[in-house]
Amino acid sequence: MNFHSDTPESRIGKRLLRQVLVFSLALLAVFSLAQLAMEYTQAVSGIEKSLEAIGQRYGKSLSTALWEFDKHQLAAQLEGIQSQRFVSYVGVTSDDETVMELGQKAQKGAITREIALVYTGSQRRVPVGTLTVQASREGAAREIVERTLKMSLLYALMIFLVALFIFRRFQQQVSRHLADAAAFLQSTGIEDLGRPLDLDKPWSGDEIDILSDALNAMRASLRESYQRMHDARQEAQASELRYRELVENARSMILKIDKGGRILEFNEYASEVFGYKPEEVLGRHVLDTIVPRTDMAGENLGARIENILASPGLESASENENMRKDGSRLIVAWNNRPFFGADGEFQGFISVGLDVTERKRAEEALRENRQVLETILNSVPQSIFWKDRNSVYLGCNKAFALAAGLEDPAEIVGKTDFDLPWLPEETEGYRADDRLVMERGEPKRNFVEQQMQSDGKRIWVETSKLPLLDAQGRVSGVVGIYEDITERKTAVEALRESEDRLESVLDGSQLGFWDWDMETGRVHRNEMWARILGYTLDEVRSATGQWTELVHPEDREMALKSLHDHLAGRTPMHRAEYRMRAKDGSYRWILDQARVVKYDAQGKALRMSGTHTDVTEHRTMQELMIQTEKMMSVGGLAAGMAHEINNPLSAILQSAQVVLSHFSPERRANLAAAQESGCTMESILAYARKRQIISFLEGIREAGIRAARIVSNMLEFSRKSESRRAPADVNALLDKAVELALSDYDLKKKYDFKKIRIERQYAQDLPLIPCTRTEIEQVVLNLLKNSAQALTGLPQREEPRTITLRTSLDGEFLRIEVEDNGPGMPENVRKRVFEPFFTTKGVGEGTGLGLSVSYFIVVTNHRGLIEAHSELGKGTRFTVSLPLK
Repeated sequence: MNFHSDTPESRIGKRLLRQVLVFSLALLAVFSLAQLAMEYTQAVSGIEKSLEAIGQRYGKSLSTALWEFDKHQLAAQLEGIQSQRFVSYVGVTSDDETVMELGQKAQKGAITREIALVYTGSQRRVPVGTLTVQASREGAAREIVERTLKMSLLYALMIFLVALFIFRRFQQQVSRHLADAAAFLQSTGIEDLGRPLDLDKPWSGDEIDILSDALNAMRASLRESYQRMHDARQEAQASELRYRELVENARSMILKIDKGGRILEFNEYASEVFGYKPEEVLGRHVLDTIVPRTDMAGENLGARIENILASPGLESASENENMRKDGSRLIVAWNNRPFFGADGEFQGFISVGLDVTERKRAEEALRENRQVLETILNSVPQSIFWKDRNSVYLGCNKAFALAAGLEDPAEIVGKTDFDLPWLPEETEGYRADDRLVMERGEPKRNFVEQQMQSDGKRIWVETSKLPLLDAQGRVSGVVGIYEDITERKTAVEALRESEDRLESVLDGSQLGFWDWDMETGRVHRNEMWARILGYTLDEVRSATGQWTELVHPEDREMALKSLHDHLAGRTPMHRAEYRMRAKDGSYRWILDQARVVKYDAQGKALRMSGTHTDVTEHRTMQELMIQTEKMMSVGGLAAGMAHEINNPLSAILQSAQVVLSHFSPERRANLAAAQESGCTMESILAYARKRQIISFLEGIREAGIRAARIVSNMLEFSRKSESRRAPADVNALLDKAVELALSDYDLKKKYDFKKIRIERQYAQDLPLIPCTRTEIEQVVLNLLKNSAQALTGLPQREEPRTITLRTSLDGEFLRIEVEDNGPGMPENVRKRVFEPFFTTKGVGEGTGLGLSVSYFIVVTNHRGLIEAHSELGKGTRFTVSLPLK
């Protein structure tokens, strides 16, 4: 029979067509890319060779045109070069200047050649410029891509036609016959097994014919097998009907199980008890169907069933846990009888079962009640006992027995406290408490006492005693329960001692401690936290807002970010250095370190603890060390520069002075020279003044003098003073510096000290200090100049311009302070004030070496310290600390 007209179109053929097309096109793409890369490499190589040929061809003519500066010839040559294939830019430069260029010069991606242009004249060669030629890679690539694309399209069309031809032949010779065979199998039922498969093709012995013959042979075999099965089924049905009538009428669970444990028979009563329909269990293994692998007591029923099946006579009667379809459990008593085949081989069991669940439950309930009570008593960590009215023990749990030195709680019965290892005074106290509870009929709860153990150790216990009542509600004894609280009591005492030690450590280490309860928003701080900022503990609020207010505005965002990063889990701890405002208005540098110490179940932070360390002095020393390093590195450079500048500077000053002296009408040599030249000194001076020659020379001399002063400062900056030190009165030294400042020319010219109030706050009875008096005067004079300039630049205001000079003792140092109420300095300027050549003054007003020299005088020459403190809008304070020895 031919099924071709009813079969679907060839899916295998289409899949084959797709695979051939995909593979062929992928292969074509790889070959095309390889060809494209090879041709592109060849094209680039050809372009590079053509650029080298351009240099050889046009080099001489371009050199001549550039030597003769013939622009027409030069333009013609460049146009000729630009007309070359792929040339996108051509240009000629001479002395680093572009003479002429055509096209747009690419910054990258182009092939560039620079060719030196050398003019060859009479026996000499002169370089006259450079020819730059650029060729576009894009043009070459575009041409190659277009050519490759055309070839690829042609090959793709050829591939498609070949694949289409293969598809059509495969569909005619294979696919349609497979579809006919599939349609035949789908339409063939039991009644159609006599109908053969007939394909629409002549028999040629190919694979399709072999498949057709195999299907027809299978059809005939199936037909014969089906007939035999039909006859055997009719015989079995008659025998089964008789057997089932007997099984279904029994009121016991009857199962037939083969030797593999699979259920073969399942009577109606078994279906009623287990909740299964017979068809749901037939063929299934008894395990995981009606028998769990493990019962509620933990017995391995799976292994037990396997043993019964392996040894038929091992267990003819058994009692075990079973399970219903809904998962509930029941206890069944089984009687198992093996059955055998005609050859005497074991085939399985006939099992008859009876539900004994209720009887078993009653027995277990009684046993469990006893065990539960005993388990509860022996499982609790507390010790439990009960006595009669004479304080004779009636029983106890395991914990109490162990404390009393007994192995079994039953041994306590009949004993009194005098028979146990308690101390005499403990025994009397226990019995007195028993009498009190029984007489009053009220419990005595949670009182702490001591108890001697059987191992000789004495522990602390927390005890409660209650009256024991009989069925009529009368007191018949006492029940006691106590718990060993020795560890808890020891831990509480240890915690108290630890807290005391921690407080002492924090106070001794100068650490401020804070603890933030995020649920209430309150912060606990210790006394050192407040003392660092000059507060008392009573002045520090417990809210977090005070911390935010005290943090310097410039540091607040950084500090909050560090805190929030840790709370969000992005950092292992919060660590930040920032400034906090002290009670006196100054700012202290604080190292803040903390971490979360408590979370809730969802991971939300609930409590955070940390410390504050005052690192102000550390940061100051760090800045001074950095500044010293800078000074030392710049010192050598300054010395070398000063010596190199000094010689030509002396020549400039001397020459300027000599020229000025030659214009003087008071010198006879000048008058004689003018007369010999046919003019007068008056006319020469008039000419010089009219042409500003005198002014220029004066400017040269003034600039030279200023430069000489800079050189002198640089030399002073670079070398350590060799002056001898002598004891000096600092207060008198400051007065002398003020006197020098008032008489200084620049100060009188630029800064009017009559409009600046000088306040002296000198400490009395100061010791003399060893120093080089002139150097310290220079330091103070530099500081006064800086303050005066800052004050002079201020607008008029009610508060007078003031410079305050202070002296005081600070441990092993004598401190000098120069403070003004000027505009102050920003932090970035304050950090650089001691750097050489750093100045905020206008051109010609400062050298940037005054404070650098002062720094070297104090730190290097006198082993002291100099610091700058400033706040915008409030003024600046310089502090000089000189050692007393």
